[in-house]
Amino acid sequence: MKIALLTLAGHEFKGGVEKFNSMLMDAVGKKHEVELIAYRDLVKKSFVSNVFDKTPYSGYYKAKEMAKKFKTREDEFDLVIANDFFGTYVKKPKIVVFHGYYGDIFDCMHDRITLWYWLWGQELGRVQRLALKNSDVVVTPSQRNFDYLKARKLKVDKMISHGIDTEFYKNDLNAMKKLASFDLPKEFLLSVGTRAPWKNIDAIEAISQDYNSVVISGNEKSGKIKFLSGIDEKLMPAFYSASQLLLHPSLHEGFGYVIGEAMSCGVPAVYSKTGFGTELAREIPELIVENPRDYSEVKRVIKNILANRDELSKRSRNYVEKHFNLVDWRKKWLDVIGGFE
Repeated sequence: MKIALLTLAGHEFKGGVEKFNSMLMDAVGKKHEVELIAYRDLVKKSFVSNVFDKTPYSGYYKAKEMAKKFKTREDEFDLVIANDFFGTYVKKPKIVVFHGYYGDIFDCMHDRITLWYWLWGQELGRVQRLALKNSDVVVTPSQRNFDYLKARKLKVDKMISHGIDTEFYKNDLNAMKKLASFDLPKEFLLSVGTRAPWKNIDAIEAISQDYNSVVISGNEKSGKIKFLSGIDEKLMPAFYSASQLLLHPSLHEGFGYVIGEAMSCGVPAVYSKTGFGTELAREIPELIVENPRDYSEVKRVIKNILANRDELSKRSRNYVEKHFNLVDWRKKWLDVIGGFE
């Protein structure tokens, strides 16, 4: 079977969705032919696209343009797997991978956005609801997302947690030697990811007043934080392993790859009840911040983790091996795709 994987960005972009796409292609590609088709490769920047990108109708425009460009090749494929709303107007049988609902994102950070951006979120949510309605199967990577959609009577069929490569992400005993050129503090908290408002950078900046903090993100400057960018993925196990813990008290996550990767390296992660944090709270509640806006609570969780790090390190690695096994993840996805053969 030939499968088109529709998404926003190609291999050059390193977000969680792109990581999922790359892993899915590797896993499913052993049995089926899979081609990544990225909006950014198909639709070149223009005056019209720039205008739409600055309005609440950017999602509608992207979905329409993707369908128009893809139409010339649609007959080549037996199945479409579309990230989020990128398959909304595509007619082929399709699976929608629903990473996160924009209405949920904007609700989670309602006190940090303007009315204009709230309206933006409502319109993007409308396009997402249409994408769900027009799909054959909807898969989401966390129980929280699944329950959220069910509660709102929106289409959702399966929850498949993302897989983590535990052979690649494991404790690196030579981490500090490998990272010597980065001039890192002897002890530090690590944060990884974009500086999107729902990532709660305010909490990380507040915590950095009391702890050495290293943030892998874009080229930025902020107080005592050491920012790094352009890090080779091959070095990430070393960065995780060298840190005392991963600091990731997000207001919203679809899943939270970096938390799973850090925990796979035996590094406890400060997380909130978003993404897979709801499930994590049932097994390792010591890692969970109930209110990520409360910096004093974040500090209490950090202090407790550092005091019990060895035990929480083992439990973190065990949790990933138990819940995010790559073999199980691949089988579940092949079963879903098999329903279209």
